[in-house]
Amino acid sequence: MARTPSRMVTAAAAAVATVAAAAAAAIAAPTAGNCGTFAAVGGAVRMPATAAAASDGWVAGTYFNKRALMFKPNGGGGVDPPGSGLLHYTFRADVAGTYNVVLRSNAPHVTEHNDVWVRVGGGGSMFKGTPNNLAVVSLTDEWVKLYQNTGGDRWHVGGVTKDHDGHKVLTRPLEAGEELTVTLSGRSSRYAIADVMAVVCDPKRSSCGSGWAPYDAMVADSFSSRCTRCARQ
Repeated sequence: MARTPSRMVTAAAAAVATVAAAAAAAIAAPTAGNCGTFAAVGGAVRMPATAAAASDGWVAGTYFNKRALMFKPNGGGGVDPPGSGLLHYTFRADVAGTYNVVLRSNAPHVTEHNDVWVRVGGGGSMFKGTPNNLAVVSLTDEWVKLYQNTGGDRWHVGGVTKDHDGHKVLTRPLEAGEELTVTLSGRSSRYAIADVMAVVCDPKRSSCGSGWAPYDAMVADSFSSRCTRCARQ
């Protein structure tokens, strides 16, 4: 049975047509921690990892042909508890709704040393499945492990939590114009991040991956997010 689109979906779909123009008008991606807030476009935001100043194990550089931050590039394969190597990324929602946190990441192994700690603040949740077969669970821990299973030092777009039962991570519901900070904390050595992204996502209507218009726009090479407030003024 057909569903009546929510205002979130309608606004997101309409905004896709303007993504190319918005991307062209966006300023160059900021580096060295000089952006305080990024503006979402059409329900999506992409924040360069290097927009957060590298410290406490994170090293900025060009890794596998992308500018990125790598955690302990000379590490021997250990993992760190949450709270070390904090990176903060703040965005301003332009479409109301929950947002799925997505990383462009690189890891040496498929199942080991392939993750980072992430914190999305109170009210977050995780989900798995499709609108017809959906499981949504509230996040009870302050920090959750976000991992990928690509490995091989290849870049991967995505990220799930819960071992052996991958669930996507959602923020609390945001109003248009509301800001939220995604915080990362180093966990696996030699794990690299090029982009921290978030896309408006209603799991009751879409799995919010490939084929979801705001997601497809967000991962396109032409997409860019404007820095609306500098960290140093």
